[in-house]
Amino acid sequence: MRVAFEGLSLRPAVPQDRAYLLTLFAEVRADEFRQAGWPAEQLALFLAHQFELQDRHYRAQYQDADFWIVLLSDQDGGGALPVGRLYRSKHAEARMDRIIEITVTQAFRGRGIGSALVRAVLDDAAARHHDVGLAVEPNNPAMALYKSLGFLMTNAHPVYTEMRWSCGSAENR
Repeated sequence: MRVAFEGLSLRPAVPQDRAYLLTLFAEVRADEFRQAGWPAEQLALFLAHQFELQDRHYRAQYQDADFWIVLLSDQDGGGALPVGRLYRSKHAEARMDRIIEITVTQAFRGRGIGSALVRAVLDDAAARHHDVGLAVEPNNPAMALYKSLGFLMTNAHPVYTEMRWSCGSAENR
């Protein structure tokens, strides 16, 4: 899958990435659980446990998924820096892809990386005549991005909203 963003690339996640993925998960989720008032060590253990449960769930639920590390090339030629993760499932029989997870580290948010990743998934799905589904928390700022790219709400749950992008809709051609 090609990402149209200068210096951005994807590579499959490997077991050696677990420490990075845990750090990324904890960075994104720590504020949510910090309200509990737990000591730092207890919070870190809880987040590590939550990460393990999420990872196990994703790998069991989405056996056809691609689990990618998002890399951004260093402008000085010093290599590529991991800046996030993109998990995507491709269900050939249902002609439906699913964005399972897109996470960009806080230091690199607001630069268009998340938008470029979503567009890459949509372009790849459209080339295969697949629709794309996802679930997003209603208060997630990405909701506006998804709507602007043609995702429509299909189901609202108390903690997340199901959305779908149709490769066959007139606005998405």
